[in-house]
Amino acid sequence: MIQYLGVDTGEDGSRGLIPPAHKMEEIERAIPVGKFALYYAAAQYIGLREALEVHCPSQSFPILALVMNQVCHRLSLEKAAAWVNSTPLAGWEGYKQHKVTRIALDNAIGKLCFVKNGIKSDVGLAIQRTMAEKCQKLNSEKRKYLFYDVTKVTYFGEKCNYSEKSYNTAYRGKWTIGVGFVISRENGFPVRCGAIPGSKNDTLTMEDLLAALEAWGYRNILMIIDKGLVSAQNVNSARKGGFHIICCCPETSNEVRNALSHWTDEDISKWENVVKRPSEGMVYAKGWKENMYGQSGLITLVQNPTQKAMEKSNRDTMISELNETTDKKRIKELKTALSSVVVKQRGRRGFKVDDNLVRQEELVDGRFLIFCTDQRISAKNAFRIYFQRDDIEKAIKSLKGETSLGPIRYQRPERIDAYITIVFLAYLLRAIVKFRLKKADFDMSVEQAVYELKNLTLVEFSYRGKVRWKLSRATKKQLLLMNAMSLDKLLQSAT
Repeated sequence: MIQYLGVDTGEDGSRGLIPPAHKMEEIERAIPVGKFALYYAAAQYIGLREALEVHCPSQSFPILALVMNQVCHRLSLEKAAAWVNSTPLAGWEGYKQHKVTRIALDNAIGKLCFVKNGIKSDVGLAIQRTMAEKCQKLNSEKRKYLFYDVTKVTYFGEKCNYSEKSYNTAYRGKWTIGVGFVISRENGFPVRCGAIPGSKNDTLTMEDLLAALEAWGYRNILMIIDKGLVSAQNVNSARKGGFHIICCCPETSNEVRNALSHWTDEDISKWENVVKRPSEGMVYAKGWKENMYGQSGLITLVQNPTQKAMEKSNRDTMISELNETTDKKRIKELKTALSSVVVKQRGRRGFKVDDNLVRQEELVDGRFLIFCTDQRISAKNAFRIYFQRDDIEKAIKSLKGETSLGPIRYQRPERIDAYITIVFLAYLLRAIVKFRLKKADFDMSVEQAVYELKNLTLVEFSYRGKVRWKLSRATKKQLLLMNAMSLDKLLQSAT
């Protein structure tokens, strides 16, 4: 009893129990509020509602409700309206209508992107730009690097300007929509997210993006891209737009294949070329200045000794098996796997393993190239910077996972654009939570923070004919987290 009611010391020094403030006559309902409050506090921290008021003043609350639904549940519009109305969101935001309807949510999507008199107005992109600028102010240093990647999502609906049948192995024969996503290297804040025709080759998606970023005032920034986006056209477009490119070079051209053997093992395998990998182990990295993809830059040859030994071992094992086996099916499989070193020959078997080709393969085992148009960056730093692109891969995974991008069922292109802005803003809230956790020295992921707060509940009960709210008892760890993320005052205001 003392633990829950507390001890009161009177004026005369006597001690007694404090009577409970309210006696619950009947509990009406209990609302899990920890995850919801965590993301709402992030929206407050970055000033999301204020930005929405600037661009969509009449629809700011319904759009905020859509974003909260996307980051918390991703319910259908009908269910989302009922869910939002069960939360304290209207009270926190001072929403005068108090109730949001499915029609209101649908109208809000229509205001984010619409076509009028044949002219498309994408208000969502303007919101994205505003929020990217707000995030930039949170960074301690000037933005220097951006990560860019493209992902595909399944499309369920009739054909539209974005939906195409994919030739990608994972989506072959399915209708897909491409989504291009840009995040900052500093804290992984989202910068821009937009739809791309599903069948459009990834190497053809950058020109429009670079033009858009340039229009937003981004120049002299290093774009870190996946090798699937590398082409001479993209590299040239980047340089014309005032951007630098850093990329891993796909082995699809003679200039790349020739550059892989630029250094001998003795030249590169020296202590001064050692670079520690982000995860574990080490590689050798040595660079030189030369033209590639029609642009001058720094070419860095990276050799992974562990991967080199593994590739040689695997190849030698297969060659040995190829020379010994008589199983025709297995011979066919091995010849396919060893196609780079197997040549035709007259005789009973009709083929042989070319020793010269094997030596050429051994020379480039465990090697790859990184190309950077900014020659001020050293070979070692080029490796370190490029392999931070793991952040964009995690961002894409989070975009398609926790923030539930796809599958997409909207029919009109403008509705798809509007929906992608909602997803962008949902991802933004996750990035802000991650930023605040780091700033408060909490050694936990966003998922761990959500899990820690999941049991926080607002209980609605009646007392003397009036409806009241009470927050469930919080643990010490929850209280610390609530204080760091500004949830304590927020949740107390709901009681």
